[in-house]
Amino acid sequence: MFHKSDTRFADMAVITEQRRRMISSRQNARVVLFWCAIIITIAAVFNASGGHPFVLLGVGATIQWMLVFYFDSEVRMLMVVDRFGHSKPSGDPA
Repeated sequence: MFHKSDTRFADMAVITEQRRRMISSRQNARVVLFWCAIIITIAAVFNASGGHPFVLLGVGATIQWMLVFYFDSEVRMLMVVDRFGHSKPSGDPA
């Protein structure tokens, strides 16, 4: 089910230039999603305190936070791959 997406992601992560562009775009998306999640969460809290049903806002806030954590994990993983690509092998006597 996710094989095509996983393969495309792995292929992009191998190429240094594409990986750096992906890190940059994922970092920007993470910031935007973070602030959207903050706004939706605040709206859900104020809506809940007013006595109105806040199920849709609560679900929306939960989905936003899940996306924030997803993009955060992708950025961290790509940065680790980038660092490993720049580090010397430990067996080099240089």
